[in-house]
Amino acid sequence: MNRVQIHFIQKYGDLVLKSTLTSSVHVKLRLTLPSTMMPAYWKRHELSAEDVGKLLDHANTRDIWLLAIAVGAAELAPSCFKIAYSTPQDILITSKAATIRKIITKFEPSLSRHNKIQSESIPPFQLQFPMIKHYVSVHDAERLRNNMLPGFNLLHITPVSKPFEFLEQSWIALRLENDYILAMRVLQEKHYLKLQRREVYVPKICLKEQPECVYCLILDDMLIFATGYVEDQV
Repeated sequence: MNRVQIHFIQKYGDLVLKSTLTSSVHVKLRLTLPSTMMPAYWKRHELSAEDVGKLLDHANTRDIWLLAIAVGAAELAPSCFKIAYSTPQDILITSKAATIRKIITKFEPSLSRHNKIQSESIPPFQLQFPMIKHYVSVHDAERLRNNMLPGFNLLHITPVSKPFEFLEQSWIALRLENDYILAMRVLQEKHYLKLQRREVYVPKICLKEQPECVYCLILDDMLIFATGYVEDQV
């Protein structure tokens, strides 16, 4: 059996696997995993090992397997994988927790020591999955509040003001509860198309001043903005 060498390149939120089956056969696979499973996402938000563990624990088992292969964690935990011809994927993870630990081990040196995910859900929004919380100034919070998305419209492109820029990405506010703002990442349509995602319906927004400038909402990339104590978080 030929040894399979797998490398991954992260670009536009994808994992591109380059597999060498033989000296003359090369296979390239493109995996579009949820944004929260991307190593660049963990680095951008300065997540800790505990934070990453919470995110991966809520991920689909199949995606965990794909990520483990992409980052080389499958070779570190071969006992966690076995052939299962009765399943659509033909592979079963016998220990999801062990696989997650191996993935985290690969990236632990580059992870933060401070947790960004405070709890499994933030009460005002009743979200039943881990959410990252970032602090912003009162001025930036006011900008977010004044440019909230009125709702998802799959039939029409919703005009809004310029999205809020944070961590070199664009965000639009969805909901407001007390001092918490639920926001979703948006990406210009020309860049979104490069992701080659499989969503059937993608909500879109455009700039009021430039209707031709269209953004797509990244449905799996949300975070919480909170106001106050900005100096203490630096």
